[in-house]
Amino acid sequence: MRIGETRFAAIDFESAGSSPGGTDEPVQIAIVHLAGAAISEGLCSYVKAESEVTWAARKVHGITDSMIKDAPRFLDLWPRIKSDMEGCWIVAHGAATEKRFL
Repeated sequence: MRIGETRFAAIDFESAGSSPGGTDEPVQIAIVHLAGAAISEGLCSYVKAESEVTWAARKVHGITDSMIKDAPRFLDLWPRIKSDMEGCWIVAHGAATEKRFL
């Protein structure tokens, strides 16, 4: 298969940030599809976290607890995420973070 015929899914997460003794979790996900020269959006959604967004994380991405309070949970988004990645080569902004959350 040629590179121009390959379908990519570029994925990026924003996180709640971690605090001592806590774990990090996603608060936003975006997936964009690339095929040849065409770029198309797959998914862009806030994600409801169980923990509060840390001050340090808010300073990086600007996402607040009030912005995610009515967002879907990650597991509710999973069928769509899986579908958007299916049959694609996965490209990640921060591969360690994306791999950990997936």
